[in-house]
Amino acid sequence: MGIFDNDDEDFVPFDVRFNWDDVTPIEQDEGPNPVCVITYSDEFKHVMSYFRAVTRKNEFSERALFLTSQAIRLNPGNYTAWHYRRLCLYNLEKDLLEELKAIEQFCQDNPKNYQIWYHRRALVEKSGQYHSELELTEKTLTEDETDNKNYHAWSHRQWVVRAFNLWDLEVDFCDRMINLDFRNNSAWNHRFFVLTNNSSKPFDLALRDQEIDYAFKFIKKAPNNQSSWNYLRGLMRFMLVDKAVFKPSDFPTVFSEVTTISNNFPTCANALALLIDFESE
Repeated sequence: MGIFDNDDEDFVPFDVRFNWDDVTPIEQDEGPNPVCVITYSDEFKHVMSYFRAVTRKNEFSERALFLTSQAIRLNPGNYTAWHYRRLCLYNLEKDLLEELKAIEQFCQDNPKNYQIWYHRRALVEKSGQYHSELELTEKTLTEDETDNKNYHAWSHRQWVVRAFNLWDLEVDFCDRMINLDFRNNSAWNHRFFVLTNNSSKPFDLALRDQEIDYAFKFIKKAPNNQSSWNYLRGLMRFMLVDKAVFKPSDFPTVFSEVTTISNNFPTCANALALLIDFESE
């Protein structure tokens, strides 16, 4: 059973549990004249009434920790419940690695839930236990091919890579993701992030030219794919930040390749747009 599952097949109200009889629940105050009252389930109102009471007295106990799991089960987007859960974990000196393992499936079941990704980041930051994060994010981005652009997973991965200096294998990861779907803007963006932020391998002219060749490999596969064109533009702009336009002499090989592509595919808007940038000086 997961930590966010109901511990009873049928929900047992807290007021009949022996270890909650000292807690007076605090019901939600809708004000004297509520305009639009949200219809919560009885279980939700019950759990949140006890949650308000526990947080008001700043109780960091095993039962408070359990209560956060119930509040999160009923509303995985409850930021306050996630925050209070972390306070309980810290005050009870819980093993944060165990928490990271325990919430892994919940993370997989709620891949677009910002709160759970922030929870993971806060726990990793606190404990230094980053070793499962790259595997988890890759799993999140590859198990469901319709979710390979998940913003939260990509952002979390970028933070982990930068925070713990895990650059070495990231280009290989980018290769895998781009080859899975070369129209994936997120994978191209991550590749650019990795190559331009890795201080142990400065982004020099040789690397730039290598990456330009890499971009053209995919441009030629699908000339109307904007992702690889954007990557190419990013490479060109990165080392010419003060220039509004490009001269053909700045990138003779690029100019030649783009001209050829434009001739072969006259309706390719991306090629035409780049040629205009070249010619508009």
